[in-house]
Amino acid sequence: MRKIIIASMLTVLAAASFGSFFLQKNKNEINRRDNPSDRKSILPDDQKIVTVGADGVAVFSAVINARQTNLSVTITGVTAGIVKQMLIVNGILSNGWQPFAQTFSVSNTGWGPGTLRITLEFVSGKTGTTNIPFDAEPTPVVSITSPAAGVVMTNLTVLGSASIAAGFTITSIELSLNNGVSFSDVGNITWSTNVSLIDTQSYTLIARALGSSGRYGYSAPVAITANSAALPLPSIAFTLPTNTGSITTNITNLTIAGTASVSGGYSITNISLSIDNGASYQSIGSVSASWSTNVILAEGLNTLYARAYADDNKDTISTPITIAVSLPIPDIVIATPSNGINTNVTNIQVYGTASIATPYTITKVELSTNAGFSTLVTATGTSSWMSNIIIAEGVNTIYVRSYGSDGKISAVSNITVTCTLPIPALASIIPMNGTITNASNIMVSGMSGIAPPYTITKVELSTNASFIPVITANGTSTWMSNIVLADGVNTIYIRSYGSDGKISPPTNITIMKYTTNLIYLTGQDRNGHASLWIINSNIISSNVLSPTPGGVAYGMHPFNSTMFITGENGPHAGAHDSLYWTMPLSGGAAAPHILANGAYTRAFDVYVDAGPTVWVVGSCDGTDTACYWTNGVKVYMHPGFSWEAPGTFTVITNTFYSTLHSGANSYFYMNGMQSMLADSGYSSGILITNGVIYLTAQASAGYSNYLYISSNGGTTFSAITLTNGSIPAAKNGNMSYYAGMLYIGGCLPGNTAPCYWMINTTNGMVNQVLLPHVYSSNCIAYDISCKNGSVYAAGNDGATVCYWENAIQHVIETSTAGSIQGIRVLP
Repeated sequence: MRKIIIASMLTVLAAASFGSFFLQKNKNEINRRDNPSDRKSILPDDQKIVTVGADGVAVFSAVINARQTNLSVTITGVTAGIVKQMLIVNGILSNGWQPFAQTFSVSNTGWGPGTLRITLEFVSGKTGTTNIPFDAEPTPVVSITSPAAGVVMTNLTVLGSASIAAGFTITSIELSLNNGVSFSDVGNITWSTNVSLIDTQSYTLIARALGSSGRYGYSAPVAITANSAALPLPSIAFTLPTNTGSITTNITNLTIAGTASVSGGYSITNISLSIDNGASYQSIGSVSASWSTNVILAEGLNTLYARAYADDNKDTISTPITIAVSLPIPDIVIATPSNGINTNVTNIQVYGTASIATPYTITKVELSTNAGFSTLVTATGTSSWMSNIIIAEGVNTIYVRSYGSDGKISAVSNITVTCTLPIPALASIIPMNGTITNASNIMVSGMSGIAPPYTITKVELSTNASFIPVITANGTSTWMSNIVLADGVNTIYIRSYGSDGKISPPTNITIMKYTTNLIYLTGQDRNGHASLWIINSNIISSNVLSPTPGGVAYGMHPFNSTMFITGENGPHAGAHDSLYWTMPLSGGAAAPHILANGAYTRAFDVYVDAGPTVWVVGSCDGTDTACYWTNGVKVYMHPGFSWEAPGTFTVITNTFYSTLHSGANSYFYMNGMQSMLADSGYSSGILITNGVIYLTAQASAGYSNYLYISSNGGTTFSAITLTNGSIPAAKNGNMSYYAGMLYIGGCLPGNTAPCYWMINTTNGMVNQVLLPHVYSSNCIAYDISCKNGSVYAAGNDGATVCYWENAIQHVIETSTAGSIQGIRVLP
């Protein structure tokens, strides 16, 4: 029996050895089995099947799975009769006899070949033993991490991972799309691969990993369905300019920036930009998540779109931004000259400023004197500029414009400048207009000026209005020339030239040449008319001033070529006018100038100064009220009845000096101030020369005639008695000063003889000289004038209207009614 058992055991062992040999997996052979169709015939890990049975030992099978740390064993074919089991791994007893377990683990000592000895003891007492060789090599672990099961896009990225025990490596990763039918190599360890799927089809993804151990590991299958609609759209947006929507700017070169992204493992492949409302796109050469580019915009509205392309063949267009480019217009300001100014020069400097919004600058400034800028002047400077402009005489409009670096031109600014070239002027011409002379030639001199920067280039004179012939004066601004005079009236024309080409209007003066003196007499003719007589070489011309009988002409004063004559034009006590007449020195028609009207109004004397200002003294208001007029404006000397300013007066620097009396009291008057000279007397004449004031007056008591003298020009006077007798109220100018001598006209006591007194003003001596008379009573000399050593007196002798020249009587008219009131001798 023992032999049978041993034989049976040998048979089992032989069979086991043979089975082990037969079932032992060839590693290289397994590596070559890549056909997934037979994947299920390849046992996982290191499974070994051993069948034991013979010699009355139950037949059993054992399956072993080899791992590094343990051997997993499953015994099949026996379910009873085995009371215990004993395992020996690589000759090492594992825990001794143990109760039978159909599935159990046995510790392994490490990787590599080994032998597991299994001994079973059955209830019959018999034992069965088998030795199972194994090779413990690790199997890789592989998984698909993305995608998850479900619907995916047709362009798919599959991601996964793989690992293996230490000391071993993953040699390859393979992916199957069709449930393991075929695999494609994709990499190792942490892996990814891009695959293209057929739209609407289903797939089962399985990944397998091959380790350096020679073993395969398989992932869990992932079921997916391809759907192209699930491909992700990229996103793109603008981040610069920061104000999206509608933007206004003044620059054309802008930096545009934005972001772009895509999900699902896809990448942005291109970013393009459109600045022509989406009509066309141009790649900007940036595919990063944050992108930027510079663009050149056109003036006006620009609509910008950004477009992102992904590698899933999807693209997206951004929300547009509208950028309105408004290029700034330069500004231009003319600072000087001011608009509307007048100038006398043709070359003027124009200054100003120009500006434009940053980042632009002013490139140039242009000026012109015509609106079309057909003639240009480029200014010096830009933001601050200046230029010289030539303007024409008259009204000039200067136009200015500025240019910006953005190519814009400012609105045109303009100013109006009026150029008035100065006209030369003549002044201080000597002799005065209306000069009377007996010389055969005369020196004419004067001054000529013109506004700077111009100068006088020459002065011309002529005795002909057409300046033929012409005489060029010596000098320019101060000039002189000798002019030959003809007998009679000579009109001398003068003009000056300026360096601006302007010629002064001709100025003319009238010079009257007479071989003898001209004698002018005022008074009343035989018919009772106010008259003026002019005597030239004993030729008498009578000029009736007023056709109304009863009028009298009193005083006179020559100014330029005009004689001014005062008087009254009707009976003294009747209704009439006080007035002055103007008449050419050579005689002719007289023009009346009414001062006041009514009885007892009269104008006694006249004085004309530069301006001209016409001063007249007399009485007004029809009540013998003393007053004087300045260019017709009345000024009261004393607003009371029976006050008179009876004789001559004078004006020195607008100060009015005169004599004044009321009743029998005589006064001195000076610009509103009056002081008494004597009571019971009548004032008469006034003369101021060399700062000394001379007054004549009479005292009614004893008819004393006095000369009052104020040596300091004030109101304190000393008196010189001329004679005891009456001096008529000389109403014109009964004093004359010549060659240091003062001549006073009057009558002897009782009006018995006309006379004049001649006083040496240096020693106060009085020399009385009698004038011949025809009639013994009412013989009066009213006025006196000295010229070139001759004494001329005016008056009447009761039977004739006459004057005296050096005591020689000259009869003007035979008349008992007429009289001579005033006398002037010219030249």
